Amino acid sequence: MKQLVPHIRHRILSGAIVLIPLGISFFALSLIYRLTVGVVSTAINVVVRDPPPLAVDGIAVSALVLLLYCAGSMAAHVVGRGLITRLERVVARVPLIDAIYATAKQLVELFRSQPDAASRTVVLVP
Repeated sequence: MKQLVPHIRHRILSGAIVLIPLGISFFALSLIYRLTVGVVSTAINVVVRDPPPLAVDGIAVSALVLLLYCAGSMAAHVVGRGLITRLERVVARVPLIDAIYATAKQLVELFRSQPDAASRTVVLVP
């Protein structure tokens, strides 16, 4: 029984470490998708009366992929990095959002970075 509680605690924490970044990513992409569908459906309704829902979804997904591509391209260039840095400074001034953004960014950087000697070093944290 003594070994069961630490085992369960370890598995729960491991599950949280895996699911929290996925949940944050899903929530963010879901929010961006809903905003994209809203904008696309409004724009399509101006041009076409009662468009098929599948067409709206297809155009919205295409617009979302294009938006993500443009954001990635912008982040890869010097001008985009400067813009992102300025945007991060603005976000850092908002009380609750700054903590959420900083945590999400650290999680993304943790999974994005390549393992090197520094990340394989064992340390003791009190």
